[in-house]
Amino acid sequence: MKAVKEHIHHPSQAFRLTRFALDAFDLQLHRHPQWELTWIERGSGIRFVSGSVQPFSAGDMVLLGANLPHTWKSLATRGSKSCIATVLQFPPALLKMDALPELSQLHPLMSMARRGVHIEGGCQQLVAQRLADMLTMDPLGRVAGLFDVMRQLSLHPQDLSPVSERVTSPEDTPARETRVDRLVQWIHSHAGSNIRLQEAADLVHVSAGAFSRFFSRETGKTFTDFVNDVRCARACILLRESAQPIADVALDCGFVTPSHFNRVFLARMGIAPRAYRRQIGLK
Repeated sequence: MKAVKEHIHHPSQAFRLTRFALDAFDLQLHRHPQWELTWIERGSGIRFVSGSVQPFSAGDMVLLGANLPHTWKSLATRGSKSCIATVLQFPPALLKMDALPELSQLHPLMSMARRGVHIEGGCQQLVAQRLADMLTMDPLGRVAGLFDVMRQLSLHPQDLSPVSERVTSPEDTPARETRVDRLVQWIHSHAGSNIRLQEAADLVHVSAGAFSRFFSRETGKTFTDFVNDVRCARACILLRESAQPIADVALDCGFVTPSHFNRVFLARMGIAPRAYRRQIGLK
């Protein structure tokens, strides 16, 4: 799937703040020169940012720097507009105005945003409240709110962590990324089945050896690691939101045996599947 270059332009606004409801998150992988702050108010699934694959659920919040390919994918369509997100998009030039040297306080945050920033804890709660307030403000109030949001992020570095291991370079154009983006969609759609490297190589019309080198270069991960990331993210959602036996979760996520699932999940999540489910209040 091609990472579509999204054009965001509003002549009467310096930036865009939108709250929307969907039956499911199934957005096309896309990128844009604007920064983006996304707050998932309701819904769950898998978040893709550059080479990062992570489960998300209600409360998830990330800040993305310019031109990072990204999308959110629900595991299934739930209907009744059950997925809600608030999205703030703004040009990075707003944070680089020469007339405001005070903005230098944001330099560490701006550097971190090149990989994406995951926002948790008290900072997430503060920013979520400010975004909710901004939705009811007049245009000038929203401008003040934007700078307050950035200030809160800069004041709480302990609640921030990088999303992706990979920084998207200026040479990473949509045309260059077409093949790997198609593969991301294919892997997401087939994570519950037996995915073979040769099938993936055939999808982009290269040999298996060339494919392995290509995939590692473009995502920063081996193909097997990326597939297991998607499967473990899917497993996290099922362990949280369903009462399926762990053995069934393993099979639904493409693992041949429960023991293999336990081993891979523990290596990625730092906790065994059963303990993960118990930690969130399920047996």
